[in-house]
Amino acid sequence: MYRIAPYKTRRNEVSNLFNLFDDILSDFPNDATYNDAFKVDIQDNETNYIFEAELPGVSKEDVLVDYKNDKLMIQVKKEEETEDEGKNYIRKERKSASMQRAFFLKKIDSKGITAKLDSGILTINVPKIIEEDNSFKVDIQ
Repeated sequence: MYRIAPYKTRRNEVSNLFNLFDDILSDFPNDATYNDAFKVDIQDNETNYIFEAELPGVSKEDVLVDYKNDKLMIQVKKEEETEDEGKNYIRKERKSASMQRAFFLKKIDSKGITAKLDSGILTINVPKIIEEDNSFKVDIQ
């Protein structure tokens, strides 16, 4: 007897012993889902870094941007649940996703970090600490 699950075409039932683990693991997200959960472009300007993360369908309440110990962390947690009362369900699904990316940055002005989410693009502006050049030429007498 098969479990109640979304329909999958079954290949040759006799050879399924070798494909059993592939079948079981196909129900779980693959590594690419977590490693490259969302794409981030980074620009390095003279005075700041600009991060642009693609987050379609995500609201700003689902996003957390945090900077601590030289690490800029972008976290997204999205949960969706539909409520249909009065129905006799055999299966009811919920969507939940949690993704994060971390970037190590040094010599930045952490108090000046700003973030904006517009049309599915999260833009984070991270100002650099501009160090003055205190070098000078010493005249020899």
